[in-house]
Amino acid sequence: MAASDHDSSCSCSTCSSGSFHYFDSNSKSTGKTKANILDNHEVDDEDLPETPVMKSMYARLEKEIGRCQHNNIQLLDFVHHVWGLDKSVGRQILSKPIPLDPYQLGMYTDGLRCGRFQDHFVVLADALVKAAVVELGDSNSDDVTTNVFWDAKARDKPIKHRDTDSNPVVFNLWKPTQPQELEPDWSVAKHIIEFKPVPDTKQTVQAGSSHPEPSIDAPKKGSTSTLKRSFDSVNDAGDEDGRAAKKARLIGDDIAPLKYSHLPSYASQALASTSRYWVTGLIFDSFKVTACYFDRFLVTSTTPFYFDENPERLALVLYAMAKCDRMHAGFDPRLHRQPYLSPQTTTGEPNCQQELPVKDIVGSFFQYPGSIDSVVSSQPALPVIFKVCEVIRRPYGLVGRGGAVYKVRLRLPSGALSEEALAYKLSWASKKRPSEIDIVRLLKERLPSESHVHFPDLIFTTSFTAEDLHLPWLRLGLNLTSDNHEERVQEGMLGRLYGKLWEVGSIENFKKVWLDCVECHFLALKMGKVLHRDLSENNLMIRVFGDGVVKGVLNDWDMAKLVGDQGKSLSESEQCTGTFPFMALDLLERETSPHWLRHDLESFFYILLWAAIHYNLAAKTRDEKVHPALEAWTTDLKSNTERKIQILSRRPIPVQMLYSCVKPEFADLVQEWIDPLRRLFMSAQDAYYITQEPSDSPLDEETYGGKLTFKTFMAAISVTPRTWGIPGFLDGED
Repeated sequence: MAASDHDSSCSCSTCSSGSFHYFDSNSKSTGKTKANILDNHEVDDEDLPETPVMKSMYARLEKEIGRCQHNNIQLLDFVHHVWGLDKSVGRQILSKPIPLDPYQLGMYTDGLRCGRFQDHFVVLADALVKAAVVELGDSNSDDVTTNVFWDAKARDKPIKHRDTDSNPVVFNLWKPTQPQELEPDWSVAKHIIEFKPVPDTKQTVQAGSSHPEPSIDAPKKGSTSTLKRSFDSVNDAGDEDGRAAKKARLIGDDIAPLKYSHLPSYASQALASTSRYWVTGLIFDSFKVTACYFDRFLVTSTTPFYFDENPERLALVLYAMAKCDRMHAGFDPRLHRQPYLSPQTTTGEPNCQQELPVKDIVGSFFQYPGSIDSVVSSQPALPVIFKVCEVIRRPYGLVGRGGAVYKVRLRLPSGALSEEALAYKLSWASKKRPSEIDIVRLLKERLPSESHVHFPDLIFTTSFTAEDLHLPWLRLGLNLTSDNHEERVQEGMLGRLYGKLWEVGSIENFKKVWLDCVECHFLALKMGKVLHRDLSENNLMIRVFGDGVVKGVLNDWDMAKLVGDQGKSLSESEQCTGTFPFMALDLLERETSPHWLRHDLESFFYILLWAAIHYNLAAKTRDEKVHPALEAWTTDLKSNTERKIQILSRRPIPVQMLYSCVKPEFADLVQEWIDPLRRLFMSAQDAYYITQEPSDSPLDEETYGGKLTFKTFMAAISVTPRTWGIPGFLDGED
């Protein structure tokens, strides 16, 4: 698992995406995410930059969540299943005459024209919640009165966001117990409230009438939406008796609630700031209100309503938000400020709903039921507890794997923390492919023991399904299909902490580590029947032993594919996978393709070239900015493809200019390994695409007619492959 000396922050892409400072969204780079570069390519989203402009950010989010969005959820169902409010209480609120203060409503309306309306909303919201408490005769209203709204704009204290400096947002929070905790962060936001930019005043109400009135309990019209429907339209809901609302409307009322909304990005930020299962919020579009839910599986939103005409609906929403406890707000119940240890909590699942969320994940504790053989004693089984010491990589994006990596120390039975730091990887893996946990175990079973040092060393693992975690959308009656939904499992892996490739200290160690990874990669395919498919500089790692010996470790097997004995062929076409800067040229040029060994070998070559231009081995550092010679690899699909075509062409000048950028430490490696490999890929592709005559028998595309294999790859760098003591290991690899 990965290691880093750099503490993470939400705006630093080294920590938020596992990549470089020059992928920082605040930089002048025009780097784009893989989500808006490749429509149908399944790529590793954890090593790429965020889009630096909001326009591109929305395009990315539209691609990411459009297929997975489910609209028109009934409001009562939402507040019940998501926030845990009893339906009978909800119906009681809806039946009460809860008015809006005319003066404050007027102030809110005036504020819409000048952009200063959020503070008036806060006053309205407080009054509505208190009115609901009075109408219900709620004697247990402490949890309501200890909720607060934080208007960053009114307080002139902007909330830092990695995609934009604008903050049209109000946080709903638990009232902090300490004055110094008054200023909130994304990590403690109970709910997020976004106010969409107000249109020009001439686009207000037409014909002087009011808004269309959607139904609360009308029959569902199908909650699942396509991409076009999700972002380009919202169907009108009828009145309670089924009659269509025949009222004038605001211009733009037919736009879906998440169109031009920042709330998905805010939700992504909140999910990344801590360990959390889901995030909820409200979108205010003038008087129109929509409640939304976001997690790593999908996005749901309620049928919109207009609070100036139906204040009791807003009272229902705000009261449910206030009564919502930590669990129903989506916070990970296994993350605590301090470990819970008592005879009642040895299961590792203490009753912690009254505990406030962790503001800073660094210094907090993960606690799981179970045990670790290496640390248990004769005492009764204790929960597995480890303290977070550093954030190595924050999750990125919204729907998807959302992988995070933390540097942790294990809590021993004595109460002390382990001297050795470990890595904890937490992600939402697709059920479509084998679990990374199972892949690593399988490799250890099938491969010779001397090779195990080159694969992740796992100490403790966890796995939870959506059902295990009681995710609320399971009870919303969504129309889930293979086209709009992908099943995922939350996987946790505690294992050895490894160093980064640029921290090897010398060119000799670098060559050894890179070669270890190449050889164990082929061993995994040959004997383990597993192809990695996602090679990048961040998963070629180092393990340093006490005597100073360095070995390479090939990490991150969550995109791996089982082949051969599982009845699958490497020749099966599928979505292209990989980390964008290091993806093989073939995979960049196609939407779907088989993923062959030669594609991963090409990624090894690109990693080698990348390192030669960016790594300072003696200093154990990596350049903070992408070198202009390879900047195209990190920007967009067209630029990446064209640059790699240049590198693999026979034109000498672009190649010479590229080699002139190589660091002095790597100068000899250009002649030893880099240029021979470049020529190997160039000649193999030429033989397949250019020199082959139409009358010739078609060459085998998997190996370009035998010209690009593990054997030819190793021969190009003049290295005799290890055979791991396996007779006939290289037979049939020509």
